[in-house]
Amino acid sequence: MFTNENYEKVKERMNSNIYLVNPEEDPEYWNKMAYSLTAEGKLDKARYCYEKALYVDPDNKCALNNLANIFLERGKKEDALKYLKYVVTLYPDSVEPIINLGVYYQENGDLDKARDYYNKAKNLHSNNAALWHNSGRIYYMENNLTEAVSDYIESLRLRPGDIDTLLDKGIAHIKLSELEEADKCFDEILIIDPDNKSALHLKSAIAYTREMEGEEDDVSLA
Repeated sequence: MFTNENYEKVKERMNSNIYLVNPEEDPEYWNKMAYSLTAEGKLDKARYCYEKALYVDPDNKCALNNLANIFLERGKKEDALKYLKYVVTLYPDSVEPIINLGVYYQENGDLDKARDYYNKAKNLHSNNAALWHNSGRIYYMENNLTEAVSDYIESLRLRPGDIDTLLDKGIAHIKLSELEEADKCFDEILIIDPDNKSALHLKSAIAYTREMEGEEDDVSLA
């Protein structure tokens, strides 16, 4: 059973590189320890804990998925891909590893595969805001701006006020010549972060565009 007392004992041993070895422990004991170690930035020790969880339960979804995340963090892409594919094979309706596969392929430039995994996660009714934001970025890169905005809207519904998503949405509106909607995005960012340089710069650009358009109108009326 995982208790605060157990945590402190195991943490003390891990800090001195002396590990508990008890394959009969509940895998959640090791998973919870790994969460704490990951939060502390001790990824190698967290990896050890997830591997201990898998020693107890080789098909443990949490350990498989988070071990893959550690491999990604460490730049071990082939190992990460192996674990992610395995956990999706075992748990085809598990959204998180499906999203992580999408992220993996997106970061490696394979947008078609990334989109396939994101769409699969969407079909499972995922309420993961990052999924919709990442999917929107793929549409943006493909110049499918209307779909990009649609995904950004869903992402912001799930995670209101996210600055990165608001910024991306605003830029998409600019490319669609929807300057009023873009302005709203940047205004919302500046409420949250009044010194945000990107939002300030883009608002200035919009103001300049409007000024130039006004001058052209004046010329045409003269």
